Amino acid sequence: MSVYKRGETYWVQAWYGKGENLERYRSPAGTSFKEASRAEAAIKAKIAAGDFTFLNPRPAGVSFAEFADRYLESWSKSRKTAESYIRDRSILFRFKECFGKRTLADITRKDIETYITRRMDEASAKGGTIKRDTINKELTTLKHLFTKALEWGEIETSVAHKVKPLKGDPGRLRYLTVEESRTLLDECRSSKSAHLYPIVLTALHTGARRGEIVSMKWEQVDFTNRAIKIIGTKNSTVRVVPMTDEVYECLSRKPHHIKSEVVFFNPQGEEFDNFKNSWVSARRRAGFPDFRFHDLRHTFASWLAINGLDILTIKELLGHKDIKMTLRYAHLSPWNLKRAGVVLNAYWRGETGADPVHAPAQAG
Repeated sequence: MSVYKRGETYWVQAWYGKGENLERYRSPAGTSFKEASRAEAAIKAKIAAGDFTFLNPRPAGVSFAEFADRYLESWSKSRKTAESYIRDRSILFRFKECFGKRTLADITRKDIETYITRRMDEASAKGGTIKRDTINKELTTLKHLFTKALEWGEIETSVAHKVKPLKGDPGRLRYLTVEESRTLLDECRSSKSAHLYPIVLTALHTGARRGEIVSMKWEQVDFTNRAIKIIGTKNSTVRVVPMTDEVYECLSRKPHHIKSEVVFFNPQGEEFDNFKNSWVSARRRAGFPDFRFHDLRHTFASWLAINGLDILTIKELLGHKDIKMTLRYAHLSPWNLKRAGVVLNAYWRGETGADPVHAPAQAG
């Protein structure tokens, strides 16, 4: 017999039977070693007395559907943003359709890999495709669920972590030129939706995500310092971005709701998030039918890189936690190679204190 720990829970295991009939009994035995040791001693005493009633009935274990609901209520809903919680709920709904009544302990690596194959086949049968990144996000959610199940003593090992993610899709980097963006904004301005133009302009000139914009309150808008405090929907971080003249003038003229602090509101004063049809129509009229709302964020970052802003500042303005996300824009900056040449020329001439941006580029 032995006692071991998995996550926050101690387990007791014992072997019984002989030869090919040798089987293992295991059971959770509390959250302290002392408590588990007492359980181990009690089982040893029963085995010595020939009493094996503790083996039956063996606990069936929690079902996937039951634990998924617990995970959503006890973890996702309280620890994540509303947007992330809704995404988790949607993802786990798919997994519940596949694994629902089965216990967590019964799910195997092959079961999860079969789910991935089925997801891809379903999309193909409908004449479409599903992005590998989408499946990887689903897999990430499943892995975290299994992690919590392990920590909460529902399982001993996580088979989900043995499943390798699919090779990611090539990163999309679609952005508009200044002239293209003006065409798009003109179409947004002529939309029947009064909020569409200011929302798109704010996204284009701040790099904020859709959820960050529609949830924005007036207390986040600092007209005195011409800055907006963005509260991240993806990682709950706070960042400050400058207001361009266009955004300043647009928001300065925007009316406030008498009972709400939300900047973009519906008649009831709630967040205005129902502009999909207006957005699709405007981008189609502008000649960019495949341009996504998130591409406004790419456009913001691309303009900064093209005009020589350093990659670390772009990272801060976008609210990226990992600079790898920001490095996709690095190749757009013509200043990187130019600055490298200026620095090397200055160093060669012994001008170690020279300003690398304004130092002469000619070799000495």
